[in-house]
Amino acid sequence: MGKIALSIVQSVDGYIADLDDQFDFIEGVAGPNLTDISTSDSPYSLKAFFEAYDIIVMGHQSYKIGFAADFPSKTIYVVTNEKRPNKGNIHFVKPG
Repeated sequence: MGKIALSIVQSVDGYIADLDDQFDFIEGVAGPNLTDISTSDSPYSLKAFFEAYDIIVMGHQSYKIGFAADFPSKTIYVVTNEKRPNKGNIHFVKPG
């Protein structure tokens, strides 16, 4: 069996994105609010983190803002209550 990692980011209001559907406030993602984690000798890299895995699981809102486009070579599972047909490497699954 392969290894599994869980990475969850959520703001106080329960969403990952800000009002402009951006998530560059997360440490490790280049953006105006990037903290000193990027200036250390070995900065944390979300890109390197995701490259270590073959499957990405995300919620419907992350899918809607285009997060799946960052992973064209990965198998992606989108957890949603909507009934949608699978699309290439993207698989839609219902929770529960």
